[in-house]
Amino acid sequence: MIEYNEFKENCNKKFCLRKTFISNNCLKESKQKKCFEKYIEKISRDFKIDDKWKEVQKQVWKRDRGECQVEKILSTELINIIRKQFFILYTKYDGKLDCMHIIPRSIAPHLVYDVDNIILGGRFYHSFIDKNLDFTTGKYEKDFRERMFNRIMHETGRWGKEYCYEDFKGDKCK
Repeated sequence: MIEYNEFKENCNKKFCLRKTFISNNCLKESKQKKCFEKYIEKISRDFKIDDKWKEVQKQVWKRDRGECQVEKILSTELINIIRKQFFILYTKYDGKLDCMHIIPRSIAPHLVYDVDNIILGGRFYHSFIDKNLDFTTGKYEKDFRERMFNRIMHETGRWGKEYCYEDFKGDKCK
């Protein structure tokens, strides 16, 4: 496992092992320490992937036919704009698909294994949606996550027209 000093060296070279966005705060030691703790926590979690999670992932992959549900709803023109705008980051994640929780695990840990709360999405989009970042500008937008999941679920036919993120959250978090 990586030691703090090695992690810090990468931060100082502006290479993020956590694969997050790099800012001037990344050079502050307090930020590096907190980031390192999160990195170790994630690495530990990754090693503890359980059989139940593997089964849920298989179900999601099968249901979503191994396709990014986000790109299914975006126009080819918009995808090309995103690819150009975030060329390095998009290329780094290109072809990598993740199981994305609609209602985040942090808000609803009881829904971690709920297949209805998970869609298959590209890692690039997953990282942006989790941070409420617009795909074209990279800027924070309040409720971006909710709007995107509404759009994805409506346009892929998984939710009816009148059903929305808040309804889903209300139903699942009773």
